[in-house]
Amino acid sequence: MREAREIRADGATPIPNSGRGMLKGDAVLGNYLLDYKDYTNSFSISLKALHKHARDSWKAHHKIPCQAVTINPKEGSNDRAMKVAIIPWNAFQDLLETERKYEELCK
Repeated sequence: MREAREIRADGATPIPNSGRGMLKGDAVLGNYLLDYKDYTNSFSISLKALHKHARDSWKAHHKIPCQAVTINPKEGSNDRAMKVAIIPWNAFQDLLETERKYEELCK
């Protein structure tokens, strides 16, 4: 199962019966609730799905929602798979601010 491999490789904690029980999402990593998606060649995501994951993240875990998306090349292609994280813009801004503060400390 590719999702289980991704969770292990990321060092995340899997959620038992993910999506079927009270706790939604696939895994927890730090302050993030991860929802793993695996696509070939391209992907799309709906606003409805993003909002649902954001609600589930807050309701069950008080976590930041993160869509962990792996895009695999078509079979026979020389391209490599690419993994991206989709997070709320304010979480991205927090990461930038933390990086800026760290750089100030290292001067």
